Amino acid sequence: MISNEESRIIALDYYKRLSAEFGAELVIIDAATEVFDIGIVYHGTTPQNLSRDAPAGSELEAGKVYEWADVAHLFEGVPLGLNPILVDHRDGSVHELGTGDESSVYVDNYKRSGDPWDFR
Repeated sequence: MISNEESRIIALDYYKRLSAEFGAELVIIDAATEVFDIGIVYHGTTPQNLSRDAPAGSELEAGKVYEWADVAHLFEGVPLGLNPILVDHRDGSVHELGTGDESSVYVDNYKRSGDPWDFR
């Protein structure tokens, strides 16, 4: 089992590789991080988006539902296809989640079948 610190390092490494692929620096939105019994879900954005006002990424409350107009600035300039990721506490594996449902839906799918995208 990996620790929360190790999980964060894995997520940072993942976003670092994507940064090179997308040609844009990516960082974790710490306040949007979600902890589940099977692992941690991380959301990424660009540093420029975290530095904007109303509300800044550091002011987001985990678990709170925001209107898109209030948080859209966090995702401006973020490459399409940048989905949240789950880092599995058991083995450190990384799994891309979707954005069409709450993270918990994808995590439940993963727990049930090993595939976050298995909606059977």
